[in-house]
Amino acid sequence: MIYKGLKMGNWNISIRGIGQHHNESDKDVDRLMAAFIVELAKAGQFIEDAALVYGGKQSYDSSLAFCKTVIKAKKTEDDDDGA
Repeated sequence: MIYKGLKMGNWNISIRGIGQHHNESDKDVDRLMAAFIVELAKAGQFIEDAALVYGGKQSYDSSLAFCKTVIKAKKTEDDDDGA
């Protein structure tokens, strides 16, 4: 599909690894994944589905509201670090 001179179409990213998750750390893969999803959405990408599998499956809401919540939470977290 071409839209205003841009090539567009379906895409899929798959990353497998081993590392920390769900420890409330900026190094946790769940937080890193959420931040990456936010960046994709801010760049105009449509996120149809995103999931983190770690012995179970956790789905991430792809709506803009979720992205705004993550950005707001990160800003609050950064503000708390400076206090």
